[in-house]
Amino acid sequence: MDEYHVAVFCDELPFRTALFAAVRAGGERSALVTSERVLSYRALDRESDRVRDALLRAGAGPGTVVSLALPNGWAWAVALLAVLKCGAVLAPANSLLTAAETTALASVTGPAVVLRHTGDLDGPARARRHGDDGVRPPAGTYALAHTSGTTGTPRAVVQTERAVHGAVAYWARQRRADDVVATALPLAHTYGHLVAASTFLAGATLVLAGRFRPAGLARLIVRHRATAVEAVPTMYARMLAHVPSGALGHVRCLSSGQALPEGLSRAWYERTGAPLTESWGMTELAGPGLAFDPGRAGRDGWAGYPVRGHEFALRPLASAAGRPPGAAGAGQADGTGETEGSRETGEILVRGPGISPGCYDRSAGVVPLADADGWLHTGDVAERDAEGCFRVLDRCKDLINSGGHNIFPTEVENVLARHPAVLSTAVVGVAHHDLGEVPRAYVVPAPGRPADAGALLRHCRAHLADYKVPRSVVFRDDLPVTGSGKLRRNRLRDTEPSGPPPGPCPS
Repeated sequence: MDEYHVAVFCDELPFRTALFAAVRAGGERSALVTSERVLSYRALDRESDRVRDALLRAGAGPGTVVSLALPNGWAWAVALLAVLKCGAVLAPANSLLTAAETTALASVTGPAVVLRHTGDLDGPARARRHGDDGVRPPAGTYALAHTSGTTGTPRAVVQTERAVHGAVAYWARQRRADDVVATALPLAHTYGHLVAASTFLAGATLVLAGRFRPAGLARLIVRHRATAVEAVPTMYARMLAHVPSGALGHVRCLSSGQALPEGLSRAWYERTGAPLTESWGMTELAGPGLAFDPGRAGRDGWAGYPVRGHEFALRPLASAAGRPPGAAGAGQADGTGETEGSRETGEILVRGPGISPGCYDRSAGVVPLADADGWLHTGDVAERDAEGCFRVLDRCKDLINSGGHNIFPTEVENVLARHPAVLSTAVVGVAHHDLGEVPRAYVVPAPGRPADAGALLRHCRAHLADYKVPRSVVFRDDLPVTGSGKLRRNRLRDTEPSGPPPGPCPS
């Protein structure tokens, strides 16, 4: 597929039509490689037609909801296209959920059909009919994306056809038809869906690991001569010890889902020879909001510039009562954040056509997410330089207010991560009788290294102001993460019942 056809599919056709056309144009080229099956684009098209017919007989159709809770693999990709060919609304769900958890999600979205097992694709007799009460999501809905972020409370975020088209088309422009894209991202997550759909839209090949295993994904990248890798920071960090030295110099490595820990890009480049480029996005945006355009070099620790069509502002963390946020696109400083030199810091606010209209519940309709002026308050704190490039610092709710000082946990974690005895770490605020909160560090020791809290605290004192130094260190075998690999600090806070609950960004 040449650049002309990619441009047509990206810009001139409705999204579903564009995706179907791209799949048909792929012919016998490899579309999907998994441990179970290798599917050409022709086979992917044929298989998804068969499953579409089965779904229609089982009760799916235009505007109905189909819950897709299949394991990561070829069946998920086939079912995705089948659901779209039905004209149905996609409701992806984590396949690791129990039946009770899937039922709880279904009570929110009201699917006509639920697909939980690969065998459900074989015919209507085995498709799990949930029941259809006639309630439909709003017109123009592409997906009801289940997300709990790092809070643990599931929501069904409405992703519109327009938003998904914009996100996938933007990502597809970073692909070539001869690309081989390797990933272990869950396709049920927005980032995983973005990677798969953009790869198919560009006519490239997707190499998909069923579940993330560091050594396994590293082998897939080398064996299939991947030209691009998509993963969250945790995956790159865990693959470092398994990727052959200097073997990936030709590979484009992209990361999203969470800010890259300090030093990871450098460590990855030194080990593999491949630059690691960060971006930032949200389920509520259906994909990326900040990125480095193709051909523009990334910057270590920075997430990039606003993606076309999105308007960004920074809401001050300090008190600014009654002061509305100012709009800021790439390269435009609005002066509404807390300014230090030529850089500003504040909560990221976004508005534009990609913003979700809200969270859907079939009993309550759509509850808006944006404020009255259309701004989505993301809950992420970022720094913006004079050129309009953004560096994501932390989550608002994770900020630690200690005696009037704001402490970014990520800053403390980055310092701890540089100590050779630390494999991974997380910092949270715990209650203090005088200061309100103080930082506590949770640390997974590096293999073969002693768990020495005193050494770690001395290391922190050498690199941090005194108020940022953790008051205590707790050693653990692992840290809690979401299904997509994001750190869940709230799980650590839950172990501190006397601590104050996290609040919104201070204002």
